[in-house]
Amino acid sequence: IVDSFFYPDGFHKDTSLKSHIEAISDFTRFLHIYDKVKHRYHFQGVGEMETLLEKQLEACIFICQPDLSFPPLGADVPDNLDVVELCNIMCFDRKDFQYIGSARDSGSEPQILSHALRDTGFYVMRDSWDPDSQYMFFDSVSLEKPDYEGELSFVLCAHGRQLITHDRKIKDRHIPISNDKTHNVILIDGKRQRPAPDFIPDPDTRWISASSFDFVEGWYKTPDYHHKRSIFYVKGEYFILHDLVLGNGKHSLEQIFHLSTCGEKFIDPHIAPNVGQVCTRESELSNLFFGYVDPINLEVEIIGNCLSFQSQCVLPAAINIVLFPMKPNAEQYPRIESVSVCADADVIATSFTVKCNGIKDTFLISHDGFAAMSTSETDVKIEFEGEYLFLREDKFVMLNGRYLKVGNKVFAALEESQEHYMNI
Repeated sequence: IVDSFFYPDGFHKDTSLKSHIEAISDFTRFLHIYDKVKHRYHFQGVGEMETLLEKQLEACIFICQPDLSFPPLGADVPDNLDVVELCNIMCFDRKDFQYIGSARDSGSEPQILSHALRDTGFYVMRDSWDPDSQYMFFDSVSLEKPDYEGELSFVLCAHGRQLITHDRKIKDRHIPISNDKTHNVILIDGKRQRPAPDFIPDPDTRWISASSFDFVEGWYKTPDYHHKRSIFYVKGEYFILHDLVLGNGKHSLEQIFHLSTCGEKFIDPHIAPNVGQVCTRESELSNLFFGYVDPINLEVEIIGNCLSFQSQCVLPAAINIVLFPMKPNAEQYPRIESVSVCADADVIATSFTVKCNGIKDTFLISHDGFAAMSTSETDVKIEFEGEYLFLREDKFVMLNGRYLKVGNKVFAALEESQEHYMNI
C-alpha cells in the first residue's frame, strides 16, 4: 500500500491535497481504533503505519502557507482546512508538531525553512515561520504525471496575505478565460501544448537551498518546444523568475499570473507596459511589484484576476521578471535596469540590476549553462565564468560557477565549477 500510493517523501501519488488528507484521516482513524483493541489483537504493521503518518503530517507542515493554510492543490478541498487541525488529530511527541498544532502558541518552530518534496515535485521557499513571512510554493509535478496542467506553476505569499494564487477559477462567467490560463504558466501561441507520451518532466530538476537564497529549476517538454522555468529567491527580499523557451521561429509568448483577490473584488493594479511594470495597490495590505526586464514590444492585459505579459519572440527566447513583495503602505518601488553582456555568439546571456532602498544587486546569467561572460555598463567591469551570478557589493552567490572578477579584484578563482559557491 505504501509503495503503491505514496512517494518516499510521504505525499500521496495523486498529488492532490484531498487524497493526501483523506489518507491521513483513514490511517489516524485506524490507529485510534486499534489502540482500543490492541490488548486483544496484534497488528504487526502498526509501527510502519505510524512512521508513514508522521511523514505525511510532516509533508503538510513543510508546504503550509504562512497563515497555516494549504496552497490550492486539486479540487474539492474545504477552504477552512489548515495544518493546525491535522497536527491535532494524532499525538506525536515533536516540538514542531506542537508549534503548528497550537497555531504557534507552544512548542518550537520547525528547524527547516525551505524544503523540497523531490519525489512529489513540490518545492517551498520561505524566510521564516512567522505569519507575515515570504513564501513561494513551486510545483514541478511528479514524474508519473507528465500531462499535469499545473506543471511549473507557483503560489506566492508575503507580508500577511497571498499575492499570487494557483488554479484560481474566474467567478465571473462572462469573463472568457481558457482552461490553459487557469495556472501560472507560459503559453506559446495562446495555448499550452501537452507533452507527448514519451516526454516526461526532466528528472534533473534542480534545487539549491542555503541560508541566504533558494534556487529551483524545472522543465516542461513538448515535441515542438522546451520550457525551462527557474526561480532565484533572495531570502526575505524578492524573487527572480526566469523563463527560457527553446524552439524555432517567431511565436507569441504569454506569461500568466493569477492575482489573489481581496474578498470578492478583483485587483486593479497599476500597469505601465512601456517600462514593463505592474504593481498591485491595495490600501493597508501587502502588494506585489512586477518588473519585466527588456520590455520591448510588451503588451500587458488583465481580465478578472488573470494578469498576462505578452510578447512576440524568436525562439530560443529568455524572459526575466522581478517579483518584489511590498509591505503594507510601502511606496518605494524597485528600479530594474537591463545591462548588456559580452559572451560567445551561441550563448543566451542576460544581465540586469535591481535597485531599491539604497541597495544595488546585479545579476549575470547564462541560459545555456556554464559560460564566460562580462559586462561593461556596470559601475565596474564584471567578469564571470559560470551559469548564474548574484552580486551585491562584495557579497555574491555563484551557481555552477568557477571564476569571478569585479574591477581589479578577483572574488573567486576555483579549479573547477561548483554547484554553488558564495560569500554572503
